[in-house]
Amino acid sequence: MRENGWLHEKKRRPNGITKADREAQKAENLLQGDFTADKPCRKLLTDITEIQCTDGKLYVSPIMDFFNGKIIALNMADNMR
Repeated sequence: MRENGWLHEKKRRPNGITKADREAQKAENLLQGDFTADKPCRKLLTDITEIQCTDGKLYVSPIMDFFNGKIIALNMADNMR
């Protein structure tokens, strides 16, 4: 890949959005690795993804239902608020 110029050489560095707080209490692991649900809306998952666009950053946050793996909500914004 490098010989053909297909490899992106720029090293990715975290931009420091999240800071470690040593005094914060760790959350209890409620799922214990069980990512299945017997009924809809019993277990939900969300995360924030930062996407670099030509006119700035886009933050995308889907909410997924573990029952069937479908996205039940999606939020997009130009900030993390």
